Amino acid sequence: MDVKAEHFQNAIKIMEKEYRQDVAIALATSANDIVSVRMVDGCYLDGVFYVTCGALSNKMKQISQNPQVGICKDLFQAKGLAKNIGNPKLKENAQIREILKKVFFKFWDQYVCEDDPNSIILKIQLTEAVVYDNKNKYVLDFKKKIAERFDSD
Repeated sequence: MDVKAEHFQNAIKIMEKEYRQDVAIALATSANDIVSVRMVDGCYLDGVFYVTCGALSNKMKQISQNPQVGICKDLFQAKGLAKNIGNPKLKENAQIREILKKVFFKFWDQYVCEDDPNSIILKIQLTEAVVYDNKNKYVLDFKKKIAERFDSD
């Protein structure tokens, strides 16, 4: 395996350990040259962060104008393309719905109104990210599935 592909796999393991659960992340969106940042609950799975929200929210209005978003949590930062994949009860969302119900168990039943067509799953397909472990910084390119590693020593 190519060294950059190996670095990518090492960084993905870090992301899976840290973010394959309910984590509060900052989500940045922009429209009309105005940037907005807010905290959301997210979960990382296979190159994607998933968030539940309302289709009529300001973040979704901005994403409809500009799907490029940024997210961060502590030192982790990433960019990606956001997309409304629809209501959790849609047939095509059955698998991710079951995963997210388990991950977001603390609030799912109270805040995710599945019978409301405006209750949606936001999919953020990552394009690039910066991830740290105890001794390294990884700069990931999700399109090429490679990463550069920089030692912090």
